[in-house]
Amino acid sequence: MVELRKLTNSRKARRDEQVFVVDGPRALSTLVAAGAGVRAVFVDEQHPVESLPFELPHTTAVYELDRSVLASVAESKSPQGVLAVVELKMAALETVVAHPRVVVLDGVQDPGNVGAIVRAGAALGWGGVVVCSGCGDPWSPKAVRGSAGTIGLVDVLADIEVSDAIEALGVAGFTVVGADMNPSTEVTSIDPGQRLALVLGAEGAGLSAQARSAIDATVGIAMAPLVESLNVAVTAGILMHSLAR
Repeated sequence: MVELRKLTNSRKARRDEQVFVVDGPRALSTLVAAGAGVRAVFVDEQHPVESLPFELPHTTAVYELDRSVLASVAESKSPQGVLAVVELKMAALETVVAHPRVVVLDGVQDPGNVGAIVRAGAALGWGGVVVCSGCGDPWSPKAVRGSAGTIGLVDVLADIEVSDAIEALGVAGFTVVGADMNPSTEVTSIDPGQRLALVLGAEGAGLSAQARSAIDATVGIAMAPLVESLNVAVTAGILMHSLAR
């Protein structure tokens, strides 16, 4: 249980072991359907694994634990009685840029927002996600929960400098646009037939100087008076939908 707790709390441990922890049956169901490698499942002994509404891979080790023990390891305030250890597969840069739509996170620190953006990307056909250095860990329990397990449906690359990511996208023929409160161009003026990358900046500060100096244009969302801004994950969903029209 010490190792499981370390995986829940430590980004370094997840990278070293190449696994992450999934909290809850819903996210685990999506990951299983996506073919993720599920190494172990820990369930509340009062709700045996047979009660799960999906079938686990036959190679998965299953452990039944006392509810209080399981809750003490879970990161969430309302644990759902299921924790799983799943193989972490970070995509290569070449794999990510093979997608026609890529979203890049530049300083998005809240893991819940990171997960929600991954989920929007999976839903809207943005198959590549680049989570740059300084962002929240996309494989943290909160991010995986925010993605509802859809992190298993997209190719995710993390821990790369934003300038390196944008340079690679440019070489691969992408038009790279950034979300901004004072956009340089209208979303509707962007050719939807192009290979497109959308860069989303930090929740408060917005795009970094490195990103601003490298992108091709900025786009934004028209809002009603007195509304200062939108949550970065909401912004991501609206712009990804608009750009993928």
